[in-house]
Amino acid sequence: MSKKNWNLALLDVAKTYLDYKKSKTDTKLSNHVNNLTASDPHEECIKLVDNIEHTYTCIETYCK
Repeated sequence: MSKKNWNLALLDVAKTYLDYKKSKTDTKLSNHVNNLTASDPHEECIKLVDNIEHTYTCIETYCK
């Protein structure tokens, strides 16, 4: 396998992982928001949104 093909394969694997991570985080955030109560801390929502933003940035930067 040529170096170019290896690079393309690695980028494909990275994009697949980032898509999985984004999907998993989207689901967690949706579940968290749907189950909020007045006493629930919102730090978890903030962490999940930050995680989604970071994942989108990685996809845009490395996988386009």
